[in-house]
Amino acid sequence: MTPLLEKILSLAVQAGEAILEISAGGFQIRHKEDSSPVTIADLTANGIITGGLVVAYPEIPILSEEGEILPYSDRRKWKTYFLVDPLDGTREFIRQNGEYTVNIALMEDGLPVAGVVYAPVTGLVWVAQRGQGSYGGKWEKGSLTDVHQIEVSSPPQSGEAWQIGGSRSHRSREYESYIRRFVPRQETIRGSSLKICGVADGSLHIHPRVGPTSEWDTAAAHAVLLEAGGDIVDLITKAPLRYNRKESLINPSYLAAGGNTLSLLAKRDAVEY
Repeated sequence: MTPLLEKILSLAVQAGEAILEISAGGFQIRHKEDSSPVTIADLTANGIITGGLVVAYPEIPILSEEGEILPYSDRRKWKTYFLVDPLDGTREFIRQNGEYTVNIALMEDGLPVAGVVYAPVTGLVWVAQRGQGSYGGKWEKGSLTDVHQIEVSSPPQSGEAWQIGGSRSHRSREYESYIRRFVPRQETIRGSSLKICGVADGSLHIHPRVGPTSEWDTAAAHAVLLEAGGDIVDLITKAPLRYNRKESLINPSYLAAGGNTLSLLAKRDAVEY
């Protein structure tokens, strides 16, 4: 692992350990202005990560879900910055189902060029850095084990089921309508950025998201997917997802898939529509 990945993985693990301690001890829930839930675990993890990044990389700005969100007039000047979701899947954390992650990404020119996704309950880790490939592993007993390179799967062959990553907390009529075009299909329900990582490691063919997400929700897993041979595209325009391009930090509805799968679906859409 590169020194950068070692550092941000270390911070993700520290944050994850704090989240697990809070989970075991009980916690209160409050809601932000947008009605989304937040807990002391979100805030504690944010303090660990941002504090560590400031010390290690004082010259690089940080944009975190639980930190100060600067106006675009300031953010537009950033070529390089860290994009952090200290607890991706707060609803899953509240439900205590283990399907939440710690996400840290390094961004350059609107794209994630390095990322770590860490699932504290299972210890599963996904890491990537531009030009270095994507890797999965497991954090246990203070070290990273079972490290292996990952890559996206090919589209299913005729008669094989599409493996689709679906959301437990965010479902809609529009989403159900979209996935009906994939026949036969098998839907796997996962929380947080685990679905994008599933596309990256080949266990899923696609993950469609119909509805809003924030840029910190996708960035770290997007870095892993890019190095594994995939991408995330706007579900409507098919344009690749880009970051810090506007005042709003809300992503469009998107599709995460392998490169070959995206090409296949683009051809299919051209014929159907």
